[in-house]
Parts: sequence; structure tokens; C-alpha cells
Amino acid sequence: MFAVITDHAVKLAAMYAELATRFNAASAAAWMFQHGALTLNELQCIQCLREQPVEAVEVLLNIIIDQPSAVYDSFLDALKHSNQQHVYQWIVYDANANGQNNLLVLFYHVDYCCF
Repeated sequence: MFAVITDHAVKLAAMYAELATRFNAASAAAWMFQHGALTLNELQCIQCLREQPVEAVEVLLNIIIDQPSAVYDSFLDALKHSNQQHVYQWIVYDANANGQNNLLVLFYHVDYCCF
């Protein structure tokens, strides 16, 4: 079985390590859940990692990478609406200007979830 690699997956993969420390996953995830982009199970998984913010970001990024572009767009909206515009701007503008296009291997951290 072949997986389709979307543009947003490549972009987030290239920024993965830096993004892990740049934003609050819980507030972005809450906004995304309220707007139908995350399931309750996904939201709870991220919320249970509130004491481990880097891991929470990794879980959210892994979810977004595996989803259609609409979920990525919701993530960008969540950043704008959860007082994290600086991260939105960095993803959309600064990362493009710096030519970040390295594809990283992503590992899924299923052991982070509380379920």
C-alpha cells in the first residue's frame, strides 16, 4: 500500500523539530476540535500530555501530517485564533523564505496517548 505525501506533510516534516517547541498544542487542538478538525479521542490524547508539551506538539503534528489539507488549514486557523500568530507567520512566510525543504523521518509516539 502506498501513502500519498501531501505538500503540507512535507512542509511540517521539514519544520518538525523546530515546531515542537514553538507553540501550545493544547490550545490549537481545542480550537481544531471545536471546528471539527480533530476527534474527541485525538483532543483528549493531546490534553493528557499537558505536562509534556513537546510530546503534545509531536502528537498533534503527526495527526495533521496524516490528514487531508483541510485539517492542515484548520491547524493554521487555530494558530491565528489561539494567540499564536507568530507561529502561523513562521510556518507560512518565514519557513518558505528560508527554503526549508528537508524531509525528516517521523516516528509515531502512540505510547504518549492516555488510552
